[in-house]
Amino acid sequence: MADRTRLYCDRVLTMAGSRPSGPQVIEIEGDRIASIKPADASARGADGVRDLSGLTVLPGMVDAHTHLDFDVLPGLELQQAQVDDAELAMRMVNRGIVNLQMGVTAVRLVGSRNFMDLTYRRDVESGRFPGPRVITATRSIQSSLGGRHPNMLTIDSIEGMRAAIRENILRGADLIKIFHSGFVGTHRDSTLPIMTRAELQACVDESHRFGLAVTAHAYGGLSVDECFDAGVDCIEHGFFMSAAQYARGAELGRWVVPTLGVFLTEPGIPELPHWTAAIRERLQRAREATWESIGLLKASGMDFALSTDANHGGVAYEAVYAAMGGMSNEEAIAGVTSHGGRLCGKPDEIGVLKPGSYADLFAVEGDPLQRIEALLDVRFVMKGGRGVFPAIELPRPAVAGGCPPRTG
Repeated sequence: MADRTRLYCDRVLTMAGSRPSGPQVIEIEGDRIASIKPADASARGADGVRDLSGLTVLPGMVDAHTHLDFDVLPGLELQQAQVDDAELAMRMVNRGIVNLQMGVTAVRLVGSRNFMDLTYRRDVESGRFPGPRVITATRSIQSSLGGRHPNMLTIDSIEGMRAAIRENILRGADLIKIFHSGFVGTHRDSTLPIMTRAELQACVDESHRFGLAVTAHAYGGLSVDECFDAGVDCIEHGFFMSAAQYARGAELGRWVVPTLGVFLTEPGIPELPHWTAAIRERLQRAREATWESIGLLKASGMDFALSTDANHGGVAYEAVYAAMGGMSNEEAIAGVTSHGGRLCGKPDEIGVLKPGSYADLFAVEGDPLQRIEALLDVRFVMKGGRGVFPAIELPRPAVAGGCPPRTG
């Protein structure tokens, strides 16, 4: 018989289309939620009930675009990759724990080296060490115009791309990740396509033939237009997208995954000392475009899920930035919970609290519907019906940065 656990909660945000009022008891059977029911004060002291009174309980967060191979905010990604697989494996384990401690119970990995993500997923699922649930693209695919990188497959032929996608699928990929635009720190125009239209279409056709969604690194401009034309399911980053492109994405039923903190964290990547003046100016433009993109996305109604790109444990900051940029607190919270579950194809299992969903949740001090920064005040985390082992005290930097609205 499966273990049963009960949680007494003063406030629950299920993110499942309902908002229970007043105290609730969440009953958990095994790794799933059995019920969420109203409770009176007597339930607080009942035998076998975990008391989470005074806290707000939410679904575990989903970081919808991350890599456990590196940390994004320090920059120098290529240099971070110049280590052997054993070192990367240790980093993945440590970063997974950091995510879990901050309430991130699922990650969508969009590119890892040598199928290390599959080994990591297997060992987390088997209980060898704690970590978030993993939805993964395995190896990401780019052309040589992206520049050589040890964590990516660099291929310049249609048949080579098809073969790589087939191997990803055979090994257990959940989705396929490609690169169709350049990089702000590398290319003068980072919105230009780095694959030919024929290469892009081949990647989409091969992936869709096996029922896998395709997600594309694409900042905006022609790269996003070509992705929409080819049938790409999701745009990663997208901060240079125009209002018309967001509207088209909404009309087509496509997704976008913003990575707001990459540029809005301040001091952050644009302030790193190693950039040339020209690159620093491009990074500043990217910061301004990222800020403006929040309003464009909100106005368009395009489906979205928020993500860090690899700021481990920091996905709550993405919700804070989204709210700073004009989204309601509830929209921002959905961006780090239920929207991620939908994007990952698990709308009834992750990112929500409802009977049948995974018992993945976290509790925070305060009410994030009133004060979004409350998402950072994590007091309890549960994954699969089990409380995360005693919390590690993590530094919680003050929320700063972003681009405030211009006046005048």
